[in-house]
Formats: sequence, structure tokens, C-alpha cells
Amino acid sequence: MGRLTSSDLVKVAPGLKVIPGANTLLVSLNKIVNWSRAGSIWPVTFGLA
Repeated sequence: MGRLTSSDLVKVAPGLKVIPGANTLLVSLNKIVNWSRAGSIWPVTFGLA
């Protein structure tokens, strides 16, 4: 396996790239944090108390 270049990456969505055959995603930490905050259920518990 040779050196990986940017032309080897497959763009899936804005800011999200995949390395084919490696089951690996490349994404910024900011996108991961925002995704986890959007899917979080902890704010619901404050309204139910």
C-alpha cells in the first residue's frame, strides 16, 4: 500500500471524506462535537423534572 493522497479520498458530504476499503471517515472534531450535541437527549430531562 502506497502513500495516501487527497485524490484517493471520496467526498461523501461537505467536510466528510472516506478512505475507500479502510472503513475510515475523516472529519473535523468540530463536526463530531456538533453532531453529538444535536443527538443528545440530556436537555429533555430538565424539562421533565
